[in-house]
Amino acid sequence: KFLPIIAIPVFIIAGCFPGRGEAVQPYQPNQPDPLTEFWRYRAFPELKGKGLNSMAEARDGAIWFGLDPGVMRYDGVHWTLYTPDDGWYGAPGRAVCSARDGSVYVGSESGISRYLDNTWQRIFPLESDFPYHRTRLLEASDGALWIAGLGEQAVRIDLSNRHLATYKELQFYCETPDGLQWF
Repeated sequence: KFLPIIAIPVFIIAGCFPGRGEAVQPYQPNQPDPLTEFWRYRAFPELKGKGLNSMAEARDGAIWFGLDPGVMRYDGVHWTLYTPDDGWYGAPGRAVCSARDGSVYVGSESGISRYLDNTWQRIFPLESDFPYHRTRLLEASDGALWIAGLGEQAVRIDLSNRHLATYKELQFYCETPDGLQWF
């Protein structure tokens, strides 16, 4: 019996305001471009003055940096610097590449090394110096490693049989998600 007494004034008040209860215009939130918001960025003193050459994100989420004194790994909490004394071949770390198997390749002026399961392994060359400056390393869908060097050449290393192919007059390599290779 109490509910109908309250309902009558509500209906009277609602009847005084005819309309459908719409806003004048739809609400459009104003969202700034996150890349222009400088508060989102910060400097890492661990990298300052070390000559940053390259960087890559590994499958485990760690960020690897190719630096003049070596290669640095950042897991979000800890920084670890690897130098040639730790087993990788040569410094500075010019190119860093994350592979699908979880390994990380590092190219230096002396050669290419691979980091997997906390161990460094010399990948190329096996004995003598490799006369190419590495500016970029990329893993192809077939597991081969592409080296984009200074000048107009690219080198492809088939790691399963250590076959090396040099391609002249090529400056850049990329691969699409469907496996097509572009130069």
